[in-house]
Amino acid sequence: MEAIILFQFTHSLELTAHRYRQMPIDPKTSVIITIDDAHLVKMESIVSALQAAGMQVTNVLQMSGVIMGEVSPGDLPTLRQIDGITGVEQDGTMDAI
Repeated sequence: MEAIILFQFTHSLELTAHRYRQMPIDPKTSVIITIDDAHLVKMESIVSALQAAGMQVTNVLQMSGVIMGEVSPGDLPTLRQIDGITGVEQDGTMDAI
């Protein structure tokens, strides 16, 4: 009896693991957001709007008008619609020559 229960439990775990391996992962992408000069005084509200749109803000450069963070690629169009944002760029890696 114990062997049957153990087999059923193990089989159930294998099926669950198989399902999770097939689930798509929603990777985050690093982004750099630029704010126009007229909206620099509203930086806090822009950061709040970005967070509400799904962005995890990692750095705010108030004087430069730059906000950095991570977001799901599907949320990029929403970020571009926020008032005061002049650019939404995916942060890439650079290789030395």
